[in-house]
Amino acid sequence: PSPEPDEDKVEKDADENGDDAAADDTADDRTQEGASDDSAASTQPAKQARSKGTVLVRINQLIEFHRDFVRRLQWYGTRVEDAHLDSEHHRHALEIKEMEHRQDFLRQEIDRLKQRLQEQQIHIETQVVEKESDDIAEIKKQAKTQEAWMRVKWKQLEQEKWQLK
Repeated sequence: PSPEPDEDKVEKDADENGDDAAADDTADDRTQEGASDDSAASTQPAKQARSKGTVLVRINQLIEFHRDFVRRLQWYGTRVEDAHLDSEHHRHALEIKEMEHRQDFLRQEIDRLKQRLQEQQIHIETQVVEKESDDIAEIKKQAKTQEAWMRVKWKQLEQEKWQLK
């Protein structure tokens, strides 16, 4: 419905609702025309009837205006309610969007932390391998030193054996 009142419709409805009053006016006019001019008593009811018809037309117009006003109020109320719902919907949509952004940020942070963890794990594994390599090198070095010492000892024992012979 349009928020503006339709004046033609109000007048048409008033005319339709006031037909009885208009008929009364016409009957009063005929009565007046047929009555003698000296009878003031007969003009009084005609004026009252015409006045009553005008009042009825006006009352019908006001009733229709009131109905139209109520329809417009309901229409505006619906529009305000729709606007409120749209506002609520918009607010919820923004909250959802914000939550989605937060969720994306957290996913990225988790991925970044996983990557850092993998890098640290690789670094630790590299250090372990390097340590093991260092340990192995140290053991080899110690083994060579022991081997060299045992050769020296073996030679000493061989010399002593030769000396004892």
